[in-house]
Amino acid sequence: MDMMTDQITPPGRAIINRCGSCGGTGRAGTSTCFDCAGTGWHLWKACPRCGDIGWDGLGDGEYACRLSCGYRWAEDNPAWQAQRRPDGLQPYSA
Repeated sequence: MDMMTDQITPPGRAIINRCGSCGGTGRAGTSTCFDCAGTGWHLWKACPRCGDIGWDGLGDGEYACRLSCGYRWAEDNPAWQAQRRPDGLQPYSA
C-alpha cells in the first residue's frame, strides 16, 4: 500500500498540508476544488524568522509576525520568497 504523508517539507519555513476540503483529491464533487485550486494541497506561508503561520499583511508589501516574535519583513525577503509549493507536487491519489 502506498502511503503519502499529510505534510510535505517545502523550501523555506512554509508548511504544506493536504487540502481538508477535498481530502487531497483536487476535486469537490464534479468540479475542481475551490480551496486548493485542484492541486490537493494547501501552502501555509510562515514567518521567515520563527516559522509561525500567524502573520499579517501590513500593506505596501510589508508583513509582520502576529503571534510569536513580531518580526517584520518585505515581500522581497529571500526567506519569504523561497516559501512556495515544490514543482511537481501532484494531487494526492490513494
